[in-house]
Amino acid sequence: MTQSRDPNSETWTIEVHKSGVVTPRNPPNWWTPSVDNYLGSVPKARIRAVVAEAVSEHAAVPLAKLKKAAITKMAEQQIVGTGWLPSILRTA
Repeated sequence: MTQSRDPNSETWTIEVHKSGVVTPRNPPNWWTPSVDNYLGSVPKARIRAVVAEAVSEHAAVPLAKLKKAAITKMAEQQIVGTGWLPSILRTA
């Protein structure tokens, strides 16, 4: 089963596989990593890796010397609009 709606809608679009696994479709349209939903829950090294992947290696360098609260806020600002997703939300 596949459900789809207008991409401008706030309704989530999902796909249910034969195995019963529910997969969100087009996650960048409805999910953005933030301090509250992702960045605050992962180690500082992971946050730096996320910024390096989503933005650039150069953008991740200044994060190395910051404390967790500062890293998460700065990373959130840098990642906005890049469409970066954690691997679990990526679709092939």
